[in-house]
Parts: sequence; C-alpha cells; structure tokens
Amino acid sequence: MSGGCQSPGCDHTRHGGLRNFYIHAQCHMEYPTAILVRDELIEILCMKCGENIATIRLEAPPGDLQCKTGGPDCQKDDQDGQAVPMYGPVWGNYQTGGDLEIVCAACDKGIKTVRVAS
Repeated sequence: MSGGCQSPGCDHTRHGGLRNFYIHAQCHMEYPTAILVRDELIEILCMKCGENIATIRLEAPPGDLQCKTGGPDCQKDDQDGQAVPMYGPVWGNYQTGGDLEIVCAACDKGIKTVRVAS
C-alpha cells in the first residue's frame, strides 16, 4: 500500500503512521469490511458489494470475532445457524511482526488480535 494508511476518516493516531496497514476495499473505500471465517482461513470482504479483498491464513482459528461493547451500531449476535460465520462492520489492521488486529468499525474498539501464519 503506497503512502501508508489510506482508510477513510483515519487520523493515524491509533496506529502511528506507517507502522501498521489497515485493510480496506478498493471498490468502496468509504465502507468498512466484513470477515468470513473458515477455520484458520479468513476472507476480508467489502460490506457494500461483497468483493473479496484478501484471504489470509492464520496460525489458528480465530474464534468469536464479535464486538462485545454493545454499541447501537456494533454487530449483533446473529451468527447462530450460519454454516460460515461472518462478522462486520470491522477493519483489519495488519501490524508489523505478523499480527492482524480486528477492530469494530462502529465503535473503534479492538475485538481481537490474531497471528497470521508464516
């Protein structure tokens, strides 16, 4: 990603400029992303059109990625019965060192940090 963080509305205070990279859609940059979980594979999708942005292999399945703050725009618990869990709205923050931080796009709180497989 040339030029560092390009996330819409980001003031770079959370991630220190170029240290980390936020993963977002090129098709609809103003929209957050969703994460589809398939064991240790996650797919990061545009929440507007569903376009696949990235598929990332993790060291282990991430478990629950739902925001726990309970804000009015945070994801509600509607994962029951879904064969493949999907979480959103979220931002993916790839950190130097190989970690991926999942951040709630509604309340800007960190949900979980997971290790990317090498």
